[in-house]
Amino acid sequence: GVEFIGHPWDAWMHLSEYGVYEEFFTLMDAAGGSVQGHSSGCHMNVHADAFGSEDAMRAAIVAVNRFRSALWKFTPSTTLSRRQGYAKAASFASGADPLTLIEQSGKYSIANWKKGESLMEFRIPAMTLETDRFMAQIQLYHNLVAWSRGKCAADASTATFDEVFLPVLFQSSISD
Repeated sequence: GVEFIGHPWDAWMHLSEYGVYEEFFTLMDAAGGSVQGHSSGCHMNVHADAFGSEDAMRAAIVAVNRFRSALWKFTPSTTLSRRQGYAKAASFASGADPLTLIEQSGKYSIANWKKGESLMEFRIPAMTLETDRFMAQIQLYHNLVAWSRGKCAADASTATFDEVFLPVLFQSSISD
């Protein structure tokens, strides 16, 4: 399987490395690398500074958990049951602070706060070796971060998926 853990780059940095991703994914595919037959993972790290505030981080955490099932639609049905255990949803019913809650939830949450590193890790469903699809998925999460700036957790409870995650380049690659 393929495990892909990204550096805390912004969206433009990922886009500027398109050719490197394409070469890497092509080589992985040629070498028999698989994302379908194994519990392959993709993690996008975002530095806390990118959010601008802890309230914005809370908004992103609530939004990604709220729309978790929509984000899972990109996962092939044959791998969905295996992958769901690696990107668990958090329950905010207790009223606990989202940052504290996900920090205590463990690394297998869809959002994982790495406090000591000042990094928010988002687990991206359906790791792929298709460059355009990968770039679209990365952009979904960068859009989440951009949307969250100036927001709070309550804003995430009323926002629509489109407001938070779209549009992205390569959108036709995630049309399913």
